[in-house]
Amino acid sequence: MRIHREQKPYKCDVCEKKFTQSGHLTVHMRIHNEDKPYWCDGCPKKFRHENTLKDHERIHTGEKPFECDQCGTRVRTKTQLLKHQRVHRDQRPYLCEHCEKSFRSSQHLSVHNRIHTGEKPFRCVQCEKEFTHSSTYKLHLRIHSGEKPYKCDHCSKTFRSSSQLTKHRLVHTGQKPFVCGKCGETFSISDGFREATHASDLVQTWFRPGSDLVQTWFRLGSDLVQTWLRPGSDLVQTWFRLGSDLVQTRFRPGSDLVEFPGLELSVVLNFNILLVLTKD
Repeated sequence: MRIHREQKPYKCDVCEKKFTQSGHLTVHMRIHNEDKPYWCDGCPKKFRHENTLKDHERIHTGEKPFECDQCGTRVRTKTQLLKHQRVHRDQRPYLCEHCEKSFRSSQHLSVHNRIHTGEKPFRCVQCEKEFTHSSTYKLHLRIHSGEKPYKCDHCSKTFRSSSQLTKHRLVHTGQKPFVCGKCGETFSISDGFREATHASDLVQTWFRPGSDLVQTWFRLGSDLVQTWLRPGSDLVQTWFRLGSDLVQTRFRPGSDLVEFPGLELSVVLNFNILLVLTKD
């Protein structure tokens, strides 16, 4: 017997969600009882739905049946294809309620929100240091293991990360991609913009049309300092790199000078102009 779309006679006793078919209710109940009847033959993972298992199995087979009709990129699942196609349409439907940044997926937004909440779900069991991102956590683990998988082709020196290797290669190539906007002098990444004389250089400032949000980036040595400021408000949010961790500072200054302990950096807020200065 067919049931009209508005009729949903099958109701979940746990969350009261309703369904048109008893089979749909049966599948739904696996969420509550944690039943995962579909096993992967390639690894110990289990799944609630057969189609989710099939998507997962492509990780082991390498199969990528879904192709983007604009650039030819192939992905494993239809969901991944839909997310990828947002790149071409420049769609970013997931908006951060704290800083107005937008993202193409809810997962990216969730990871970004950790900057604001301070959540650090990845904890090192050896030194108890906590991390916001899994990639940073995995990189940190190499400090304890001593693993350095990235090797220089010129001198055989090894590094923990690809970014460290990229910086090191500039020693051999002699490239100096960073140019001081004040004096025109060029620097390699290892020179770090010579913090003592160039740490106050402004890199970029963004003004959002229709919004009073001003977004500013500074270079502090080789680290990127990001600041959000709303003119007319005394609330300033600042992000900066401290070692391998991303640190967020929010303050309502009661005086003109706010200092960051442990860094050669001071912030002066005066007439809604944010300046970055180095200590003597």
